[in-house]
Amino acid sequence: HWRARGVDEPAGAMLEVPGATVLAYRWDWDEEPSALGVDVARLLGAAHGLEIPFVFDHWDLGSQTSLLFTTANEPGRRELSSAMTAYWTSFAERGDPNGPRTSGMPRWETYDRDGRFLVLDTAAGGGIRTEHGRITAQEAIAGVLEDPSLATPEEKGAAYRSFVRGAQ
Repeated sequence: HWRARGVDEPAGAMLEVPGATVLAYRWDWDEEPSALGVDVARLLGAAHGLEIPFVFDHWDLGSQTSLLFTTANEPGRRELSSAMTAYWTSFAERGDPNGPRTSGMPRWETYDRDGRFLVLDTAAGGGIRTEHGRITAQEAIAGVLEDPSLATPEEKGAAYRSFVRGAQ
C-alpha cells in the first residue's frame, strides 16, 4: 500500500507531464543482525530512511548503531554504499544518475508505464537490478483480503487500518 501511494501513484501522475523524467527505486537492504533474541532484519527490514547512511557512507547512528551495522554485514553494505553514492553524486552533478561514476554498474532506467524501478540491494540479496511492476492501493487491499496468514476478519481489519493510517 505504501508503494502504491508513495511511489506508483505519484510517479504515474508525473509521467503525465510532457518531457518528465521520473526515477524510482526500491530499497531492499535487510541484513541487520539479531539482537537480544530479536531478528532485527525481520522486524525492520528495509526500513524507510535506512538508506540515508548508505548514501553518505556514515554508519554512526549513536547507541542504535550495533542493532543495524556489524562487521558481518560490513562488506555488503560498504559495496552497496559505494554504488549508491555514485548514483546520487552523478545525479547531483549531471541531473542523471548514470554517468562516468556509475560505469560498469546497472543502468538506472527511468520509471515508465510498466513501473520500471531500480532495486538497491547487496549481492547477497540479489544485487542492484532493474525490476518492473506497479501496484494500486486497491490491489494492495485485495492482497490483504486474500492473505492466508491473516485468518480472521479482525486481523484483516487491523492490516487495513494500518494501511489507512500509513497513507495519511
